[in-house]
Amino acid sequence: MKKIRISARKILSPEEVYDAGLCSECGVCGLYGDASGFEDVDFGLKPINSTNLVLPRFNNYCPGVRVDAPRTKLDKSSLGPYLEAYACFASDEELRYGGASGGVLTALLIHSMQSSENPVLSAQDMGMTAVQKLSYSMEEVTRTQGSQYRPTPFMSNSNISDLLNTSAAVLRPCQVSAISNVEVQTPLLISFYCAGVPSRSTFEGLIKHMGINDLDQIHSVRFRGRGWPGKFQVENRNQVLAKLTYEESWGYLGKGVLERCNICPDAIGDKADIVGADPWSIIDGRPSFEESPGVTAIFLRTEKGKKAFDNAVKAGKIIVMNPLNIESFISVQKHQFRRRGTSIARNLAHILITGYGLRIKGYSKQLLTVSPWEILRDFLRSLRKFRNNSRIKSSEI
Repeated sequence: MKKIRISARKILSPEEVYDAGLCSECGVCGLYGDASGFEDVDFGLKPINSTNLVLPRFNNYCPGVRVDAPRTKLDKSSLGPYLEAYACFASDEELRYGGASGGVLTALLIHSMQSSENPVLSAQDMGMTAVQKLSYSMEEVTRTQGSQYRPTPFMSNSNISDLLNTSAAVLRPCQVSAISNVEVQTPLLISFYCAGVPSRSTFEGLIKHMGINDLDQIHSVRFRGRGWPGKFQVENRNQVLAKLTYEESWGYLGKGVLERCNICPDAIGDKADIVGADPWSIIDGRPSFEESPGVTAIFLRTEKGKKAFDNAVKAGKIIVMNPLNIESFISVQKHQFRRRGTSIARNLAHILITGYGLRIKGYSKQLLTVSPWEILRDFLRSLRKFRNNSRIKSSEI
């Protein structure tokens, strides 16, 4: 490995961000032309520096360099800023069944597309890969239903104008953060609670763990949906090859998320207009993953998001059950909020081991949402994790 000397403040290129273990594989640098493409390597997709690379611009938006909390008077602590929150589901039964949790994000995309006559953007399964792809019809949108627990870069020929000319886009929190750092005018930005992106090697490892060694035969991979939460399902063109429950699949995938995900302070889409999440039921004090009719927890973070949601409800696309029970929601997503509260400590651990970490601004108040013991525990665990697993060690700095 090429040795590079880095610090917590040095301006980095896309390749250096990747080598430092801080790339979220969001693909936004490709949209702006700061990366000319992406190279397949052991860990995943490594950006290749472009001859048109503008370092100050890249360092201003890259979520592997900086993460800023949104500037807003709305402060709901660990939940991020929001105006209103609801439990709801798509009125179309097929959308509700096909979606990862209630089909509401798909319903929002379809309503936005039909209202504006502009395309929408969301991640589509391509077999062993997935990409952010434009959809121009309801049929195309429904093919993108279900979660994608793997990197979802943009199409290789895409640029930022393709995204900005859509009416709505469903993006990972880091993709939303990157685009919001640069653009003032954006389409409706929809995101979701993210528990981290499993690396490509972890994803392929799960497929082989299921007894499928010929990866070329795989035509489709579903992580969620067709029920709530739905099965992890691998198919070729003719049949289902293997299935796992949500707990079984995420139990494997969750252990191999990207290094950058382990220090992320914003896994809940703070800068999105609308955010969706799973309001799991609680049985014996723990979230239940028994198959149920899908329900989405929706957070309306901006006036633009509230207007879009209200219009979809009025149009009959979404059925609102009730205002979200915040206390119950926090209890079923407590792991998410603990990670958020200790992210600054874990980022410090990454700096101590690798010499580089995220420039985090506006998230210090999250330290107050967890106990000192949790902060210390996650800090020590992160030191051990990064010492053993980080791509770049202190001896190389």
